[in-house]
Amino acid sequence: MSDNAGVRVLLLLVAALISLVVALVTGALARSGGANMSNAIQRAGVAFGGTATLIILAMNAVGLFPS
Repeated sequence: MSDNAGVRVLLLLVAALISLVVALVTGALARSGGANMSNAIQRAGVAFGGTATLIILAMNAVGLFPS
């Protein structure tokens, strides 16, 4: 694996981990707010997808994905 590919994998891993934290907090807050389990999981999934998309687009915009 080249250096650029390794950097890309690590950046994607960071984005996934941050998204996972956001999803866990969202699910916990939804559940404590009275949502049933399926709604809390759905909200967490939406939060994960939205956060991952935003982070990857932001990384791309500032040039963190080397060519």
